[in-house]
Amino acid sequence: MLWSQELDCLKTQAIKSNKLWQNAGRFRSGPVYCKRNSDKRAYRLAIRRAQADTNERYSNDLHELLLHKEGSEFWRCWRAKFDTKTGTSIKVDGHLDPIYSLIVESFMKHFHKICTAEKTKESLNLKATYESRRKKYIGAPLTNSHLYDAELVERVICDIHRGKAAGFDGLSAEHLM
Repeated sequence: MLWSQELDCLKTQAIKSNKLWQNAGRFRSGPVYCKRNSDKRAYRLAIRRAQADTNERYSNDLHELLLHKEGSEFWRCWRAKFDTKTGTSIKVDGHLDPIYSLIVESFMKHFHKICTAEKTKESLNLKATYESRRKKYIGAPLTNSHLYDAELVERVICDIHRGKAAGFDGLSAEHLM
């Protein structure tokens, strides 16, 4: 019960410090960032300790039950600790295969079809249109609202979603980060 209360307290503290960090602008340095990381580490460490204590408790329970020759209780404890639960089977595109070879093949076909870098006529036309318009583009006049500093650049780069395709310039989010 003590672990449960301690975990709840640490979890609440980690959530509070994370929200404070988010509201402060998600900077990668400073006291708010350090506090968030230390609270997060403390919560994770407490979870690991609780799990280790649970494993030790099961070992001690099994040992005691075996010593006292309480067979049915011993096997109930054994099954709770070591038996694997069989999950429900999942169908992918109508395939249900215990070895998953058909499912893997379906994923391969799907992603190959979607992720190939074929240059279609439509994509080449769009690129040509973009490049011709870009040469002529002047843009609006610059005002004070267009000024930027290092903090703004850091915040914008941190907010870029990773794993997206590169633009026409060939740069992806990972390049900027």
